[in-house]
Amino acid sequence: MEHKIINCTVSEEYIIGAGECIGRAGSHDETALLLEFRDIWCGLSKTLFWTNADGTNGTMQILTPDLLQGGAETYRVPVPYGAKTRAGWAKLTIRGVMVEGETETVCAVAEGEFEVMQAEMPEDYREQLDIEATAAEQIMAGIENIKGDILTAVDSAKAAADAAERAETAQSDAKKAAEDASNAAENAESYTVNPPRPVNGVWEVWDGTKYIRTNEPSRGEDGADGADGAGTQIDSITLEPDGEINYGPEAGAGEKGEKGDKGDKGDPGDTPYIQNGYWYISGVSTGVKAQGVDGKDGYTPIKGKDYFDGTPGKDGAVGPAGPAGATGAAGKDGVSVVGATLTLVSDYHGGGTND
Repeated sequence: MEHKIINCTVSEEYIIGAGECIGRAGSHDETALLLEFRDIWCGLSKTLFWTNADGTNGTMQILTPDLLQGGAETYRVPVPYGAKTRAGWAKLTIRGVMVEGETETVCAVAEGEFEVMQAEMPEDYREQLDIEATAAEQIMAGIENIKGDILTAVDSAKAAADAAERAETAQSDAKKAAEDASNAAENAESYTVNPPRPVNGVWEVWDGTKYIRTNEPSRGEDGADGADGAGTQIDSITLEPDGEINYGPEAGAGEKGEKGDKGDKGDPGDTPYIQNGYWYISGVSTGVKAQGVDGKDGYTPIKGKDYFDGTPGKDGAVGPAGPAGATGAAGKDGVSVVGATLTLVSDYHGGGTND
């Protein structure tokens, strides 16, 4: 467990915070560096190389995700024993590389020195404290050697996931753009055929079958009135021989003033536009659809019922006479008159009787 933390900032080729004491010669695990990397180091695989005061006993450390502390580019790194085997100044070199496929490119290098204080013990006794690497330590060293490949694989997996997510987002954006373009084309066609029109000072918009009044003003408010010119009272008008008219001022009145300034132009009215299939004015939907609903299909006439082919024929010839009817029943017998006298009455007034 470390008992001392040294805060350092790695900026380009410098280790800000170097120069601190990392312990006495021969000490173990009492000091750690809290390394914060600046932007130039972001995205690089980082490896630390330590040498002791004699420039020997090199130790390599790969910065792995388990060493991260808080920020995305801040690592807590224990100072290895190999850097403190001799009193003096231990040297730390940090290398940042970019890995692409099987190619490794060194992009940044920073260096700094840390003090190792003298230990008050016989040299031969300190030599006895130098511990040979155990099998476990050798295995860990091997793991450290391949951590770069592991981190590269992790970064590649993250990059692939990010690329897939961006591709999915791009596909969704493209689909929405196509839909928006289609809607815009339909709206443009409707706008061209039946554009909004100002009627009696307000906008009317087409709902697909007729124009609908929106009650939205079609022109802006009137501008402010111009300033009044200086007044002159006229008491006489004279026509000169050359045709010019002179207006004579009243005695004691001033001359005609200059023309007043023109008033400010009124704000333009808001033009209706189509959005999501509805007419909008000033960012507010009018609730009127820009395109009407399709009508029902027309009725198809039926031949022989609703219409007929050809022209009417001519009248036919008169048919033959029908057969004679049956003989009627015999009438009743008449009344016989016997010995009657027939008297004829005439309108002749001469008198006389005819027997």
